[in-house]
Amino acid sequence: MPIRFEAYESGNYFISCWEGRVADPELIPSYSSFLNSSDWVPGMSELIDFSGIESPDVTHFGLINLAHYVNRVYVKQEPQKAKVAVYSPRSEHTWMSVIYSAWFTGYKQQISVYRNIDEAVRWVIEQNN
Repeated sequence: MPIRFEAYESGNYFISCWEGRVADPELIPSYSSFLNSSDWVPGMSELIDFSGIESPDVTHFGLINLAHYVNRVYVKQEPQKAKVAVYSPRSEHTWMSVIYSAWFTGYKQQISVYRNIDEAVRWVIEQNN
């Protein structure tokens, strides 16, 4: 799968690693598989890692649909306000961070975008402790 998930219970967060060619039809099934697994605990924060994307075939519409899907899951589970750190080291992927974060205004997620992976991880962990 072009999106790989790693859960870290001790820090109460998970990483979604976007790798290779990622396209709209893969977004919701990938997240659905993880969010319906025993690895995900409601209230976990997320670190989205865009560093492995070779060529994103993701559209604005695909990101908006993903944002709505994730929000519906969070509202249903009623977790505390979760944090989402987006690690986007290359400027050509920044638009994905901006679109995704814009659609979470007023939702339960707090989003911050980083160009440095260490800062992103630190923010997620600090916010959860």
